[in-house]
Amino acid sequence: MSRRTCLAVLLASMLSAVSGALLAQSQAQTAAEPVVLSGADIGFRIESYDRGKPIGTLVVRLNGRWVEPRAVMQAVPLGSR
Repeated sequence: MSRRTCLAVLLASMLSAVSGALLAQSQAQTAAEPVVLSGADIGFRIESYDRGKPIGTLVVRLNGRWVEPRAVMQAVPLGSR
């Protein structure tokens, strides 16, 4: 192999390693503790962003921890009056 070919292969492998490291670092940043925007006992846990808008879940504070509530639907008869 010529010296120029060796240099090109070395440069390509270095570029590949750096781009892989940057991709891994950007993926690892999303695993941080989610931010909760809250009032006293009700909050919104931000999990990610889509075009600058937060995406998340409504949460409630129960014994000092933020948990997701589960809603239960009840049927109400229409002619109950």
